[in-house]
Amino acid sequence: MTKSLQYNLLNVETEVLPEINEHYVSYLQSTAEKILGSNLSRTGLLEFLKFFLLSTSFPESKIQISDAIDKIWHAAIIETRQYRILNDRFNNGFFLDHTVLDLRPDIFINEQAITQSNFDFAVNYFLHFGEFTSESIELWPQVSSLGSKYELNCVELNTVIALACKDFNGANINLEVYNNNAAT
Repeated sequence: MTKSLQYNLLNVETEVLPEINEHYVSYLQSTAEKILGSNLSRTGLLEFLKFFLLSTSFPESKIQISDAIDKIWHAAIIETRQYRILNDRFNNGFFLDHTVLDLRPDIFINEQAITQSNFDFAVNYFLHFGEFTSESIELWPQVSSLGSKYELNCVELNTVIALACKDFNGANINLEVYNNNAAT
């Protein structure tokens, strides 16, 4: 079964995990536990899968991930047969390569461009998977940096993102406008 992301909530735990080889899931879960500890290992695994789905559904965007998600991704790739199956099943045959050579310097021109790129990612994530949790937000540096920059906790940041999602039409969304609206 091939999944493609639409703007509706996808529950990775119930809709994606059951379709992945259980030994592969156990291996990735074990890797996540070594990296994050037992309390956050499931969150790490689920956030890796969300990254995987977003990256292959939107290959033109580059998503900044935490070291933990990157290490889980490395573990996923090492099991090449299962990784290929994962790509075939959930990405219409698009193979998600791991490379640092494809970085897009054009989006890192200035702080405003970086902030806009980070916010666009947060909106895209929210539209597909719903709210960030206090655990999951720590695995997404670009989202946690927005919280730090605007002095928003996880709940407040989710509120700002939810406001932006109501107006989402595929265009860039101005975080400043929504941050000011959420504060009032």
